Amino acid sequence: VLNTSIVERYRNTTVKIVLNTSIVERYRNTTVKIVLNTSIVEQYRNTTVKIVLTISIVENTTVKIVLTTSIVERYRNTTVKIVLTTSIVEQYRNTTVKIVLNTSIVERYRNTTDKIVLTTSIVENTTVKIVLTTSIVEQYRNTTVKIVLKTSIVERYRNITVKIVLTTSIVEYRNTTVKIVLTISIVEQYRNTTVKIVLITSIVE
Repeated sequence: VLNTSIVERYRNTTVKIVLNTSIVERYRNTTVKIVLNTSIVEQYRNTTVKIVLTISIVENTTVKIVLTTSIVERYRNTTVKIVLTTSIVEQYRNTTVKIVLNTSIVERYRNTTDKIVLTTSIVENTTVKIVLTTSIVEQYRNTTVKIVLKTSIVERYRNITVKIVLTTSIVEYRNTTVKIVLTISIVEQYRNTTVKIVLITSIVE
């Protein structure tokens, strides 16, 4: 169990980063539970951004992975909420894979409301590769916001390799530059009992 809390304050800006990593592994009974909780709360110039990433992996020849990313931004009567939910349920011996990607984008600015919902369901055998890329560019009142969400999942059951990469980038201008990059890489190889977890968080203001 690794618990890391970072609180920084500079120029009326509060940044709190909490990293919680819990790894429970039992190879002969093939139970693996990995929980990564990352919470970033930033407030600057009447703007609040909260990003929560939760990854849970539980295996007993069955793997369920849930990725939830929520971004809420508010600036000048503008609210942007992006929710990305990925659910993976796997059963290796029956080789059944169900993957559901739900992306909901709600934007409101100048009496305009847009809602985009993307749902993808894939059922495959032995090999699954999913790449989801969402790019949002908005410009209003000399303000540009670009949000890029990339989720890549590569799985091969016989070799039992799982790699998950989630990258979130937020750039906001007008005398304020905020760049947040979250990169999570999970590589697991059960019979050789190798687990590698890398979490990189970069904040530039």
